[in-house]
Amino acid sequence: MRDQHTQPAYIISASHVEDSQKQNDEATSLLELGLTRHKIPHKPVRGHYLGADEDSFLCVPRNDDDERLLLSFARIYCQESVLYLDEDRNATLFFTVGNDRINLGKFRETSRLNAAESEGWTFDPSTNTYYICGE
Repeated sequence: MRDQHTQPAYIISASHVEDSQKQNDEATSLLELGLTRHKIPHKPVRGHYLGADEDSFLCVPRNDDDERLLLSFARIYCQESVLYLDEDRNATLFFTVGNDRINLGKFRETSRLNAAESEGWTFDPSTNTYYICGE
């Protein structure tokens, strides 16, 4: 996998707050299967957004086709948005319906305590690192 700290990346989930844990686990497994079948480099991360924890994937698209496919997956799994990280780690929330985008600032490493106080965070279990967006 390319260096995930310098290449553009997306964070995508298949979870829904209103679904059961079993339903979310099944949807997450299907999303991972799709990412693997299409050979999109990815790794599991844990996210917290709008008061809910969710299993997600940090995906590093290889080309424009991968990017389009990731956004298609987000729509298939009825996700309101995906988090896009550019090569400078500027974070933008891309909404799947319409063309709305919200700049969230820099995606940066933080402590667990700071993450817990934030509206949203991402945890990378492979590095035991928390990330938040902001200035």
